[in-house]
Amino acid sequence: MPNDVFAQFKSNVGGLLSISNFLSTSERKNITRICADGDEERTAVLMIILMDPAIRSEVPVGNIDCLSQYGGAEREYLFSMGSIFRIISVEQKEDNLWEAVLKLTRDRDCQMLKLSEFVRVQIQNSDNPLVMLGNLTNRMHETNGERLYIKALENEIDWRERAKIRDILGNFYKNMDQYDKALESYQQAFDIKRENESENTQLLSQSCYYLGNIHYLKENFNTALDYFQRSLEIEVNTMESIQENIAERNYNIALVFYFQLKYKEALIYFNRVLNIRLKIHPEGHNNISATYYIIGPTFHKLGRIQEAFEYTEKAVGNSFSTGDRGSRQNYDKELKKVYEQLDSQAFWTYIGTLNLYDTGDGMFLTWA
Repeated sequence: MPNDVFAQFKSNVGGLLSISNFLSTSERKNITRICADGDEERTAVLMIILMDPAIRSEVPVGNIDCLSQYGGAEREYLFSMGSIFRIISVEQKEDNLWEAVLKLTRDRDCQMLKLSEFVRVQIQNSDNPLVMLGNLTNRMHETNGERLYIKALENEIDWRERAKIRDILGNFYKNMDQYDKALESYQQAFDIKRENESENTQLLSQSCYYLGNIHYLKENFNTALDYFQRSLEIEVNTMESIQENIAERNYNIALVFYFQLKYKEALIYFNRVLNIRLKIHPEGHNNISATYYIIGPTFHKLGRIQEAFEYTEKAVGNSFSTGDRGSRQNYDKELKKVYEQLDSQAFWTYIGTLNLYDTGDGMFLTWA
């Protein structure tokens, strides 16, 4: 598989793998080994598939020896497109060969149900069928979502739906790195909401948050800070506010201060984020680890080296507390890696290889 795809695959042990086409394989390892070739751009991976006989009747898979041109010599099996596998392990067996163990799952798999529900919510965030179709094409990494969103706007008269579509279109442009178009779309959504809502509603808070993010990406830090602070003010004064939203607004403000080299101000807001997240999330949650981790380099910038290492150690310790801690050797290895990144000031480019996290939406991710 392509090296970049393999890197994501290897970091997702414990997660799910979906096959978008038919998958042909063999019972005979020597035959599959012949097909496992790699080069400078591709990694050779031999996949071993485990299948529980109890779910055989629930998953479309079958022996197709009778159709094989080799007359049964391959012991060939065919898995239907859309088959879902759990990644059990990925290990290097030879210099030029990796071996991955996969386990076939079924629709009732707990993590699969959570992931399906997450995708359903993401797609069905509007009553407009064109918007839902656009969301689906985006999830499939197709490029025609813009056309569907614009078509939906032409036929939509409800101001709330028009504002929502403008926000969705802004997210689409942002993900495509088209920041000027994203800013225009977010601003149009903000104007629609402001014309129809009072000044202090969560709809306006959401728009301020989007506008703050896009200005942050464009490195307009002062403007971004104004929008984040306005969004935070609305959230704090709204009874229905979600605490994680308040934490996230504080986090964004802290990041702006950080990149403005105002480390004392950044630390104040990062600590506010940590206090909120420690109250609302269980031990080991990804957001807590991420907050510990960002506080470490902030202390480092302030010259408070001992505290910097204490917080990075908390980040690693919190990561290992959610599942199998593994050996002390693995823990020490990850801690050393984080320390090295902290000393080199390269923490923004570091992607950890710690345990996976259930982010509450069915996605299991490594922390960064």
